[in-house]
Amino acid sequence: MVKAFGAKDGHGWLTSGAVQKAHTTWGEQVQDLMNLLSADKGALRAANTTLHGTDVDVAAGMRRPSVLDQYSQPPQK
Repeated sequence: MVKAFGAKDGHGWLTSGAVQKAHTTWGEQVQDLMNLLSADKGALRAANTTLHGTDVDVAAGMRRPSVLDQYSQPPQK
């Protein structure tokens, strides 16, 4: 659209400048959005790593039940 409204013979549409400016602004906004999404992606990956590490640590700290555990419990009435 920018090319279609631009000056080919030295004269272009009056809207060509506004279209060019809007196109440039849109491109900058898209780039800003992509940067924000990239930062969010990194934050989500970091959160996933932290939570996975916590799960692994908790699992490693837990003792597996033993068949001998039933003998150390008081008898149930």
